[in-house]
Amino acid sequence: MIPMLAWIAHEAPKNQKATYFAVMAAFTNLAFSASQLGTKDFNKIFIIERGSYNELGKLMISVAVIGLVLPVITVLLFNPKRGKRPRRQEMTQSRI
Repeated sequence: MIPMLAWIAHEAPKNQKATYFAVMAAFTNLAFSASQLGTKDFNKIFIIERGSYNELGKLMISVAVIGLVLPVITVLLFNPKRGKRPRRQEMTQSRI
Protein backbone atom coordinates (compact mmCIF):
# COMPACT_ATOMS: atom_id res chain seq x y z
CA MET A 1 0.00 0.00 0.00
CA ILE A 2 2.80 2.44 0.87
CA PRO A 3 4.60 2.05 -2.49
CA MET A 4 1.32 2.73 -4.26
CA LEU A 5 0.80 5.93 -2.23
CA ALA A 6 4.33 7.05 -3.05
CA TRP A 7 3.71 6.38 -6.73
CA ILE A 8 0.45 8.37 -6.62
CA ALA A 9 2.25 11.28 -4.92
CA HIS A 10 4.96 11.23 -7.56
CA GLU A 11 2.57 11.13 -10.51
CA ALA A 12 0.04 13.68 -9.24
CA PRO A 13 0.05 17.11 -10.90
CA LYS A 14 1.41 19.75 -8.52
CA ASN A 15 -1.69 21.93 -8.60
CA GLN A 16 -4.15 19.03 -8.12
CA LYS A 17 -2.51 16.74 -5.55
CA ALA A 18 -5.50 16.59 -3.17
CA THR A 19 -8.00 15.87 -5.93
CA TYR A 20 -5.71 13.27 -7.47
CA PHE A 21 -5.27 11.54 -4.10
CA ALA A 22 -9.04 11.54 -3.48
CA VAL A 23 -9.77 10.00 -6.87
CA MET A 24 -7.05 7.39 -6.47
CA ALA A 25 -8.30 6.53 -2.97
CA ALA A 26 -11.79 6.04 -4.39
CA PHE A 27 -10.44 3.74 -7.11
CA THR A 28 -8.46 1.82 -4.49
CA ASN A 29 -11.58 1.31 -2.38
CA LEU A 30 -13.46 0.20 -5.48
CA ALA A 31 -10.71 -2.32 -6.26
CA PHE A 32 -10.80 -3.71 -2.70
CA SER A 33 -14.59 -4.09 -2.86
CA ALA A 34 -14.37 -5.83 -6.24
CA SER A 35 -11.70 -8.11 -4.81
CA GLN A 36 -13.96 -9.14 -1.94
CA LEU A 37 -16.86 -9.81 -4.31
CA GLY A 38 -14.57 -11.79 -6.59
CA THR A 39 -13.41 -13.86 -3.63
CA LYS A 40 -16.99 -14.78 -2.78
CA ASP A 41 -17.70 -15.77 -6.38
CA PHE A 42 -14.54 -17.84 -6.67
CA ASN A 43 -15.39 -19.63 -3.44
CA LYS A 44 -18.77 -20.54 -4.90
CA ILE A 45 -17.20 -21.85 -8.12
CA PHE A 46 -14.23 -23.66 -6.56
CA ILE A 47 -15.59 -25.40 -3.46
CA ILE A 48 -12.74 -26.30 -1.11
CA GLU A 49 -13.60 -28.29 1.98
CA ARG A 50 -11.45 -29.32 4.89
CA GLY A 51 -9.43 -32.37 3.91
CA SER A 52 -10.43 -32.19 0.23
CA TYR A 53 -8.17 -29.83 -1.68
CA ASN A 54 -8.85 -31.07 -5.22
CA GLU A 55 -10.01 -27.64 -6.44
CA LEU A 56 -7.22 -25.66 -4.77
CA GLY A 57 -4.80 -25.86 -7.70
CA LYS A 58 -7.42 -24.66 -10.17
CA LEU A 59 -8.39 -21.83 -7.83
CA MET A 60 -4.79 -20.67 -7.40
CA ILE A 61 -4.10 -20.77 -11.14
CA SER A 62 -7.31 -18.88 -11.92
CA VAL A 63 -6.55 -16.16 -9.37
CA ALA A 64 -2.94 -15.83 -10.56
CA VAL A 65 -3.96 -15.53 -14.22
CA ILE A 66 -6.65 -12.95 -13.48
CA GLY A 67 -4.26 -11.06 -11.17
CA LEU A 68 -1.68 -10.82 -13.93
CA VAL A 69 -3.81 -10.43 -17.05
CA LEU A 70 -6.51 -8.03 -15.85
CA PRO A 71 -4.13 -5.20 -14.79
CA VAL A 72 -2.13 -5.47 -18.02
CA ILE A 73 -5.28 -5.33 -20.15
CA THR A 74 -6.55 -2.36 -18.15
CA VAL A 75 -3.30 -0.44 -18.61
CA LEU A 76 -3.24 -1.18 -22.33
CA LEU A 77 -6.86 -0.06 -22.76
CA PHE A 78 -6.74 3.10 -20.68
CA ASN A 79 -3.17 4.36 -21.15
CA PRO A 80 -3.45 7.76 -22.87
CA LYS A 81 0.18 7.70 -24.00
CA ARG A 82 -0.04 4.34 -25.73
CA GLY A 83 2.23 4.22 -28.73
CA LYS A 84 3.65 7.70 -28.13
CA ARG A 85 7.19 7.38 -26.88
CA PRO A 86 9.05 10.67 -26.51
CA ARG A 87 12.28 11.06 -28.38
CA ARG A 88 15.47 11.19 -26.37
CA GLN A 89 15.89 14.90 -27.06
CA GLU A 90 12.33 15.66 -25.90
CA MET A 91 12.91 13.69 -22.70
CA THR A 92 16.02 15.65 -21.74
CA GLN A 93 14.36 19.00 -22.49
CA SER A 94 11.26 18.16 -20.45
CA ARG A 95 13.34 17.37 -17.37
CA ILE A 96 15.15 20.70 -17.40
